[in-house]
Amino acid sequence: MSAKSSNARLSRLLKLIPFLQKNSGASVEKTAQLFGISEKELISDLNLIWLCGLPGYSHLELIDVSYDSGFISIANAETLERPMRISFQEGAALLLAITKLSEVTPHTDSGTLLSLRNKIASLLALDLPQNSEMPLEDQGSLILPEIQSVIESSGSLLDIEYFSATLNENLSLRIKPMEIQSRNGFLYLIGYSLSDHRHRFFRMDRVLKVESVDGEVTGGSRDINGPESAIVSIEVDEKGAWFMQKWGLDSLKRDPHRNVFTGSVTVYDPRWLERAVLASGGTLRVLTPDSHRAQVALAATRTLQKYR
Repeated sequence: MSAKSSNARLSRLLKLIPFLQKNSGASVEKTAQLFGISEKELISDLNLIWLCGLPGYSHLELIDVSYDSGFISIANAETLERPMRISFQEGAALLLAITKLSEVTPHTDSGTLLSLRNKIASLLALDLPQNSEMPLEDQGSLILPEIQSVIESSGSLLDIEYFSATLNENLSLRIKPMEIQSRNGFLYLIGYSLSDHRHRFFRMDRVLKVESVDGEVTGGSRDINGPESAIVSIEVDEKGAWFMQKWGLDSLKRDPHRNVFTGSVTVYDPRWLERAVLASGGTLRVLTPDSHRAQVALAATRTLQKYR
C-alpha cells in the first residue's frame, strides 16, 4: 500500500469510527456508499478497527466491531467518539514552533508558514491578524536569503560586518560562505575567511551586514572537514555539563565510576578550544590529539603566569 493510500485510509478510519458510534446499526451497503468505497474495502476497514484500542490490547481495551448480519455495531470506542482534533495545548505548541521556524526561514518563503499559522489559529478560534507578516527577530534572518544565494553561486564572496562577543567589537571580514548549519538553537554561517586564511563559524544573529562581491578564493577548500579541522576527544566532569548542552558531543559516553563524560567535538579554531578549556575551571580536559592537548596546556601555563 502506498503512503498516499495509507494516509487516505487512516483519515477515513478516523471519520468512520465516530460515524458508526452515532449511527449504530448502519448497513454495510449504505456505509460503503457514504464513504465512497466498496463493501470489500469497508469490511477490510472494520477488520482493522477490531485490532485497534488502548494499551493493554486485551478484549477490555480493543474496539469491538460486529457486521455479520449486514448491519454494523461498534463498542468500546469512546476514546474516538469524535473526529480527531488538535487540543488547545497542541495547537499553541505548533504556533510557537511556527513562529520560531519563521526566524530561520527566508523572508520570501514566509507565506507558507503564515498560511499554516492562520489555519491552526482558526481551528483554535484565535483572533490573529490574518495578513500580518511572520516576525523576524534579528538581522540574521533578514540577510539569510542573500547569504544562501551567494552560497549557491560558486563565484561570489561576502563582505560581512560581524559582532565578536569575545572581542566585544565589530569586525569587517571577507569570506567565502560555505553553508548554514543549525546548532543548539542557533544558526551559524560557516565560511573561509580571506583575512586570516582559516575556516570560521559566524553566529547568524551577530552578522550585522553582508554585501556580495566578485572574487576568488586563493586558498582553502569547500570541505569544512578538511585538514584545518580536527576531531578532539575531551573529558567533561558533571559540573561541566553546560559545555555538552551548549556545543554537544559526538560519541558521548559516561564513566559511572568517575562521574565523567567523554566524547568528541570538531574543532576548526584551536583558539576556541583554548578559551573553552580555560573558561571551564578544570571541568573540561583535552585527551587527544596530543597537539591540541599541548596547545591548551601552554595557554593555561601562560594564563597562570599572569597571576604570579
